[in-house]
Amino acid sequence: MPAETPIIFDNVVVELASRRVTVGRRPVTLSELEFELLVYLARHANQLCTYEELLRQVWGYGSKRDDPHLVRLVIMRLRRKLSHRRRKPMPIRNVRGLGYCLDHSK
Repeated sequence: MPAETPIIFDNVVVELASRRVTVGRRPVTLSELEFELLVYLARHANQLCTYEELLRQVWGYGSKRDDPHLVRLVIMRLRRKLSHRRRKPMPIRNVRGLGYCLDHSK
């Protein structure tokens, strides 16, 4: 079975099989939740991902964590970890009151 193709945007590489993330060839340590959120946003690049959608798809159905504030906190940590190794901020854009969008030009 062939390995899944890595997700690449800007200088960020997300290797799905090994669950490894690099920024400019330097590894970045992400929690399981941060990794899953990044993968979800990357797979839905340039699309609005609502808070409800993220909570359902990343946190899982039946999760007691139904507060959009939880999404904001994980996004903040994700931005900080990935921007630390970049010259520019991560292109994760907040759509006020609705959710987030990972902006990626192909």
